[in-house]
Amino acid sequence: MNNLGKELKSITLIFSKYLGIPPLQTTDVREWWIHALGHLDKETIDSLYENFVDAPCWQVKMMKDDLLARKMELEMSEDPFPTHGELEEGERVLC
Repeated sequence: MNNLGKELKSITLIFSKYLGIPPLQTTDVREWWIHALGHLDKETIDSLYENFVDAPCWQVKMMKDDLLARKMELEMSEDPFPTHGELEEGERVLC
């Protein structure tokens, strides 16, 4: 493994321990990172994305891109239509 791969592996191990993400038996750091993203809630992803260091290395750029993609995926999966309990006074569901 080259130095860049070792750096990315170190970053993912830190995230794993810090965020309490269950381990994935793989030597592919990219596979682990995608696995980790699936365990994070929207607030954690927002926080990580906003506070992530803007480093010039490709690993950090890739991780920020992945965080943004996951953030957008979670936003798209939210139900945009309110239920009866979420309506303001005087509002009605039309269909």
